[in-house]
Amino acid sequence: MSKISSFQEAAGVFLAQGASQNVPQQTIEDYKNRKLVLRDTTKYIRQEITFGGRVELLNSSTKRLAGITNFDGNKLNDRVNLIIAAIALGYGTDVAAGKEAEVDYNTTIPVALRNADLEITQNGKKIVSMPAADAFNQGTGANVSDKFRELSALAFLQEGQEFSIDLVFAAGASAGAAHNYVEVSLRGLETAAR
Repeated sequence: MSKISSFQEAAGVFLAQGASQNVPQQTIEDYKNRKLVLRDTTKYIRQEITFGGRVELLNSSTKRLAGITNFDGNKLNDRVNLIIAAIALGYGTDVAAGKEAEVDYNTTIPVALRNADLEITQNGKKIVSMPAADAFNQGTGANVSDKFRELSALAFLQEGQEFSIDLVFAAGASAGAAHNYVEVSLRGLETAAR
């Protein structure tokens, strides 16, 4: 599995991916010179959605807001790169709109969402592409870590480049709930200034 077994392994992934994906040379040098470190992180976004077609969960107008997302736009800041080791999808419903920060994301996902695809794309390349059902692992363990599905290969999001997190539904997909909410969480390591 893709579980990051050591910081040395993650550093190797960062340096190898960074070189192959044109991470600025200054960022790579800062990491080698210990001005940047790798730190544990979980990035998340919670959003009300409607089922059908391609649903964009993250865009340039996304703003960091406690309880809703810790992304700020659809680009990582300079010198911030993300190595994704695991992903989780949560689902919840409410009778009212605007409840992203209040919904319990432990509800069993409806068939339409189970049959959707979850995609993370950067620079026209799919970084992660899987059935949404693969990322939904709620209620299977005793702790929060059990909800995450480890990726079979580490995924890499590069600083300063636009990326998207989308759900792609089958034609005619629908759900009966008044308001549907999803949560996508990405767990791994990110580069950060010392």
